[in-house]
Amino acid sequence: TGDRAVALAAITAALRARLTGAAPGIARFLRSHDARVKADAANTMARLRMKVATAELEELIADEDATVRANAIRALGAAESRGSVQRLGDL
Repeated sequence: TGDRAVALAAITAALRARLTGAAPGIARFLRSHDARVKADAANTMARLRMKVATAELEELIADEDATVRANAIRALGAAESRGSVQRLGDL
């Protein structure tokens, strides 16, 4: 859909421009119903080491999509959230 295309373009633009200040905007895409949008948002958060939305990322560890789960785990590691990383050990 058009919304999906816009979301993916925004996420890609933030990553390419290395817009770490866009973290709150990128984090809202973690709540999307679209697996690709969630996966790309989590990937961008991981690559830019964004330290926000750890609760949302922790929820995505249980997502039905494997790419979403993997990118959420990478983002939590990149955010260096001690509590989140400790919870990852329970997986």
